[in-house]
Amino acid sequence: MRSLLALLEGRNREAADAMLTAAIVREPETLFYFARHFSMLGDACQAVAMLQPALEEGFSASGSMERDATWSPARKQAGFKRVLSQAKNREANAATLFAQSGGRHLLTPET
Repeated sequence: MRSLLALLEGRNREAADAMLTAAIVREPETLFYFARHFSMLGDACQAVAMLQPALEEGFSASGSMERDATWSPARKQAGFKRVLSQAKNREANAATLFAQSGGRHLLTPET
């Protein structure tokens, strides 16, 4: 949250430093949001660099990556499309496995 507050208050260097020095252990959602914040700072290269490990650790949100305006700077980075494609593939595979294992039945209450 320290990085987000610094970002929103225009303390960009402090925001970047907070994200780069954070001790992150198996927190892919944090990596994703740090990537988003780097995109907001206009550091598309660092944004994409943080997206890849977030995806590898199991977090993706392709809808956000496609539609959220804060990703606009990162979308111009060469690796962004590759990471977005990987995210979409993982999400599609997860949806298929969920359906194949009867996941919808688990979410539907018995009548």
